Amino acid sequence: MLIGSCFTEQIGAKLAHHKFRVMDNPHGILFNPMSIVAAVDRYIQKQAYLGTDLFYQNESWNSWDHHSRFSHPDKDTCLKMINDSAAAAHEFLKTSDWLLITLGSAFMYKLEDDRVVANCHKVPTDKFSKCLLDIEEIHSSLQRMQDELRSFNSGLKLIYTISPVRHLRDGFVENNRSKSALIQAVHKLAEGDDFVSYFPAYELVIDDLRDYRFSPRIWSIPITRPPTMSGRNSLRLVWMNPPGH
Repeated sequence: MLIGSCFTEQIGAKLAHHKFRVMDNPHGILFNPMSIVAAVDRYIQKQAYLGTDLFYQNESWNSWDHHSRFSHPDKDTCLKMINDSAAAAHEFLKTSDWLLITLGSAFMYKLEDDRVVANCHKVPTDKFSKCLLDIEEIHSSLQRMQDELRSFNSGLKLIYTISPVRHLRDGFVENNRSKSALIQAVHKLAEGDDFVSYFPAYELVIDDLRDYRFSPRIWSIPITRPPTMSGRNSLRLVWMNPPGH
């Protein structure tokens, strides 16, 4: 199973192409660690969403926890898509060997009632507050999730990676602060734990594959483009043949 940012779907597509059994982003694209933890909690507990969990905006029913691919003009259809996906994720995760989590940003958005949102669904920005999670907040939340995953599926192993897609809407400096917090937190989790490992997609793309043969000149959010074929193939080769193996 793969969960996380838009970069997750790039990796998932490659794994599916090579005939791996894959479930990719059952909640849709998620960027911040807290939304990812909340999604995994739902899968483990098999907790269904209710009609009261949805809201109406831009002529569609939406969920604050989900990507807009689940939005729909009909409330019952929206709710069914969400709950069918979560139920399938519960069954898939129960027997999975690997969970790959790609963290996109340490910035988190909240509503006035402090509810964390995974997707703003084009709601006006004055309805949200924005905060940057610190290393300890990220680490403690992910550690709790890992403990629950161990109890749920003792054979599961976890791979973290950091998305190399830059969130330039936050600003150049803020993007780097966000990525550095994510990197520090996941390395702290992976140290000395055989259950957890780290795949350096961020470092490979930003440092090793940084010239334009491997990625377009603009590879960022809000303008997001995937790596070129050469870049994706280089990442695939490292994934299949990690150093030291």
